[in-house]
Amino acid sequence: MEKNGHQSCSKFRHKKMKFIKFFILGALAALGALTCELVLSSLLSILFNVNIEKDYLSKITFFLIIVVIIEELFKLALLAKLFSSIEKSSSKFILSIFFGGGFAFIEVYLKLISLSISNIFSFPFLGVFLIHIITSGIIGYFLIKKSYSILSAIQALLISSLFHLTYNLLVIYNQDAIFAYIYLFSISILLFILKINLQNKSYSTIIKTR
Repeated sequence: MEKNGHQSCSKFRHKKMKFIKFFILGALAALGALTCELVLSSLLSILFNVNIEKDYLSKITFFLIIVVIIEELFKLALLAKLFSSIEKSSSKFILSIFFGGGFAFIEVYLKLISLSISNIFSFPFLGVFLIHIITSGIIGYFLIKKSYSILSAIQALLISSLFHLTYNLLVIYNQDAIFAYIYLFSISILLFILKINLQNKSYSTIIKTR
């Protein structure tokens, strides 16, 4: 009895550490993406005398599209690498959500320390958290559902980037944030359905192997 209790406690601790690990790695992915974005911004400013900050996040620009792709590419690359050492599909999906949470945490924190007090309440912190969690979950789903290949990676990147860019478009061009949150709520439901789908397939596989 005592031995079983010790084992379950050890498993819980191991699982908790894995969640923390993915959260931290998500944060590191965000820092890596941000570094790439800053380098790209500096290069464009030097080579083409383009003032990126003037239009950034005020309208959909080519640079904003590139930024979205860079962020989703970092998520995809790290999750694909991390998933290679994990077997359980259900664990992978939840871990991808924690990864997205870490990514969002860094973005929100850096924005928070750069905003003036008067602008803090107008920044969509919840929206940023949700979009990064959702897109990480979508990438996780594609990496779990399909055997890893260049095609599945491209699909994951394109779909997550499209969802991310659509959110940015709603935030930029709609003064009323309600539309952005309706959109996020809708794709959160989609993510939940994908999670159920993965669980059902996992149970079916277990039954077949018995």
